[in-house]
Amino acid sequence: MSMKINKKKKQTKKELPLKKYKKDTAKSKSNSKNLTGILQGNRKGFAFLRPDAEGEADVFIPANRVGGALHGDRVLIELASGGKGKRREGEVIKVLEKSSSRIIGTVTQERGKKWVLPDDNRFYQSVKIPAKGKVKVKSGDKVVVEITREARGKELKGFIVEKLGVSGDPGVDVISIIKKYSLSPEFPAKVRNQLEKLPREEDIPIVAEREKRVDLRDRLIITVDPQEAQDMDDAISLESRPEGGYRLGVHIADVGHYVREGSHLYREALNRGTSVYLVDRVIHMLPTELSQNLCSLREGEDRLALSAEMDLDEMGGMENYRLFHSLLKVSYGLAYQQVEDALQKESNFPAHMQEMLHKMDDLAQKLKSYRVSQGALDLEIPEPDIKLDHEGKPLSITPKKTGRAESIIEEFMLMANQAVADYLYRKNLPALYRIHPRPEKEKMITFRNILSLMNLKISGNPEKITPLQLQKVIEKVKGQPEERTVNYLLLRSLSQARYSATLEEHFGLATDCYTHFTSPIRRFPDLVNHRMLARHLRGELKAEKIESIKEGLPEIAEKSSQRERKALEAERESQDLKKIEYMMGQEGEEFEGCVSGITSFGMFVELDNTVEGMVNLSDMTDDFYVFHEEHMTLEGKHHHRRYRLGDRVRVMVNQVSMEERLINFILMEKVR
Repeated sequence: MSMKINKKKKQTKKELPLKKYKKDTAKSKSNSKNLTGILQGNRKGFAFLRPDAEGEADVFIPANRVGGALHGDRVLIELASGGKGKRREGEVIKVLEKSSSRIIGTVTQERGKKWVLPDDNRFYQSVKIPAKGKVKVKSGDKVVVEITREARGKELKGFIVEKLGVSGDPGVDVISIIKKYSLSPEFPAKVRNQLEKLPREEDIPIVAEREKRVDLRDRLIITVDPQEAQDMDDAISLESRPEGGYRLGVHIADVGHYVREGSHLYREALNRGTSVYLVDRVIHMLPTELSQNLCSLREGEDRLALSAEMDLDEMGGMENYRLFHSLLKVSYGLAYQQVEDALQKESNFPAHMQEMLHKMDDLAQKLKSYRVSQGALDLEIPEPDIKLDHEGKPLSITPKKTGRAESIIEEFMLMANQAVADYLYRKNLPALYRIHPRPEKEKMITFRNILSLMNLKISGNPEKITPLQLQKVIEKVKGQPEERTVNYLLLRSLSQARYSATLEEHFGLATDCYTHFTSPIRRFPDLVNHRMLARHLRGELKAEKIESIKEGLPEIAEKSSQRERKALEAERESQDLKKIEYMMGQEGEEFEGCVSGITSFGMFVELDNTVEGMVNLSDMTDDFYVFHEEHMTLEGKHHHRRYRLGDRVRVMVNQVSMEERLINFILMEKVR
């Protein structure tokens, strides 16, 4: 299905979004003194409420007002009256829904009594367990404990339901994360049984002919992925147009052909929501028979796909696009490093392949340059690259480097996602959009105030801040000492992206219309959009059916967003565990790092290898330091030495504890 872009004048740059979209940006703020939401605990006893109502800022709950509620509980709080400009505080008055009663922790023993110290430091209490239980455990064992809730103010009690192993033994840490987040490495029998009824690989050309798919097997099509990737769901192609410009092809595995709506496979994918990428393994959304075989776009093998073919002018401006079912055979399955090498020097690739890679690089740079000029936020936040040995022990941790090869894939996927979002919206089809709400006013005010201390300025109303204004700040500090700090500060000031059945803006990408389409092997919303697009292309969606489907999409959007957040938490926790393990035995060693967080009880320092630890205020003995929340600084009362976000400091590793999930530093000196 083709879609042409009407233009009134010659286009010199990409002009997506392609039309004016009607956005549903209504916010619902409560005027009541009571709020409901999810409690986010802290080992020090205090907590924060994440309100249910969209647009409501988090509320601080002091330790003496938590009222026996635990991390993850859905609670009703009463707001306390506060002065102008002060942080909102509240008190828990009722637990509405209890979180999971099972937690993961380590057994400790003191004076004949046994306790379980929760792995999750958002639980502020240890759990008392019977000295003798059905499951025999000893100090140091990693366990699953069932909590027995007690009345307000009383200790937590529980009993052991499963022993996972001895804390510190190979693999036990990751198993603990899998249990904690209720991840499922194995698929239910009913799902596995359904796999046996799927079409065979050798039947793919027959299916393509029957469905009259466009045959792209003679095209030069490549995949570009990490070296270790086995689930390749996107492929790309690029040709020069006779009239000038480019014809960009983004070809996505047709997962929807195999995962039919209402099937056991479909329902299991909905429940999982996303694949989870832990440090040493992947918990797949789909069984490997699909994710790594039948759907994976492997080199030299016939595969079914949904293709987005986009005609672009010389500057990368979209002129038209078409979406269609296809049959393809990937010519080359490449790793990022292979493409990087080919772009920087001669390679063994044929001349036409080498030429296409350079054209792809040239186009990607144009696309990115224009996106950024329109306000798309180009945040460079280093991700850890953690190398493990055969037992899962961390050998090295370094910041992950991204190059031009990654940029090619990122830019091309963004183009395809925008084109598909535009098409779904224009045709009034059911869809799950990827939205990114505007930042909260309070967070923007704080961000602006901290920037002012760095002699950086953002003018205008914080409620009407534009992505372009923020991007200009990012560009101003690029390559400067404060670049890392500004990027982190901005990231923490932004709202969280999520899925929605109604169209709203994506603030970070500076676009009014965006969706996820390019990763149906590992993201459920992409699969939903594939199903809607495929049914429309086949003429199966009538008006009454469309309205019926739309009614159920908000629930799917919310569930998908929740699953995504859970997956991110699990992935980060698996990284944090390996970081702690890596630092064990390095007590007394000194490192340089950057102040990444300031609190009333100390400051966080991120080392250059991305490992983060805490400098406790009680260990800063050279002065009496005062926390200034509005500027996020610690300042000495007598010598007026000040520490702020982004300061370079030298620290010494003081304490590393896997049981308490902490790395403590001693501050040695301020570098700059």
